[in-house]
Amino acid sequence: MLKKCLQNNQILKSSFDRAARKFLNKNAITEYQLDHSKYDPNKSSEYLSRYIDIILQQSNKVKTGVITEEDIDPIMIVFKFLESRDVFQEYICRSLSKRLCRSELILDDGELLFIQKLKEVCGAEYTNKLKQLFEDWKTSKSYTQGKFKEYMQSQKSSGPEMNINVFRSSIWPYATNNVLIAPNEMKPYIRHFEKFYSDMYTNRKLNWINSHGRAEIVTHGFSKQFVFVVSSIEATVLLLFNNAELYTFQRIKKKVPVPEATLAQIMHIFVMSRLVVQIPASTGSRTEQIESINDATVFKIYNDYNNKKLRINLNVPIKNELKTDNNNINRHIDEDRKTLLQAIIVKFVKTNKVCSLADIVNESKRATIGHFQITDFYIKKVIDGLVDKEYLTRDEPNKEIYHYVA
Repeated sequence: MLKKCLQNNQILKSSFDRAARKFLNKNAITEYQLDHSKYDPNKSSEYLSRYIDIILQQSNKVKTGVITEEDIDPIMIVFKFLESRDVFQEYICRSLSKRLCRSELILDDGELLFIQKLKEVCGAEYTNKLKQLFEDWKTSKSYTQGKFKEYMQSQKSSGPEMNINVFRSSIWPYATNNVLIAPNEMKPYIRHFEKFYSDMYTNRKLNWINSHGRAEIVTHGFSKQFVFVVSSIEATVLLLFNNAELYTFQRIKKKVPVPEATLAQIMHIFVMSRLVVQIPASTGSRTEQIESINDATVFKIYNDYNNKKLRINLNVPIKNELKTDNNNINRHIDEDRKTLLQAIIVKFVKTNKVCSLADIVNESKRATIGHFQITDFYIKKVIDGLVDKEYLTRDEPNKEIYHYVA
């Protein structure tokens, strides 16, 4: 319309851009209080990243590899109006890492095209972590599918088929856990991999990420053979029932060292899928049912389990993990913003020796354009922190003048 009907008028184009930026970053979704007195512009970045994740997942599942520029370009038009690009960056790093952990669902072309489009808009530094994640995934895939298989053959060892992905801790976007939670049936295989990896890289240490593992469990005890798609923690719980028909919740807790609230939700998933029977049965809302689970609660495999589907996905998000993940994202983003802003302010004041508060605020806003939106209050808070750390000092007669401390 702008090109054909309005002769590509630049004044109108600027007005359209300002309007698009305003409604994208402040709208019914970003506003989170009824009186609209406060809003969260980060929500637009979060939801756009989730949309891209869905697009790439769908493309990977059908394995057509037909993601083209025509698919990505409309997304990039919206992306250019985002005020919280650092939030978007954090979410896409996390969604990419999850897709890479499901290595059978990755098609290089679509993923790399999206990374290239981001690089064109934001520069190489913005996409550096995405590229490194991809490179680590390719590297680990090459030696786990090649050299490690040869190693296992040389050890004359067999076991369940496993795909292991290794990423550098410096680029992995999630918190790591040094406690390995895995079924006993898989631990010998894991120990073989640890030995193989330590022989290959003598100065590296592996930390296992329990929350991103997936497993497929094939059943042999029902009227039909089912395949359950579960998380690694769910697999650890389910395979306990190979050794006993029933367990108390207290006994499961001892064998699977995860937070009690997480374990209760996992058992509730099994109960609601009618794979496991809870004794005594609970009633009420979902929350009330989960809260009713205690140490004395008994869980028993339902031997008459049946399902129209032969492949059942039980790997659903755990509420506690989602809440913790969101809190970690917000904390990580805030820390990164504070670190960047501190560097900007120190560099600016160091260059000029003496600066007014107004000059520091203006420079901070200018330097963070394209990264995130920032308030005067937040800038003042960071300045106060730099004064406390003795990077800056306030002028005695005029408290709004700052000096660099050499």
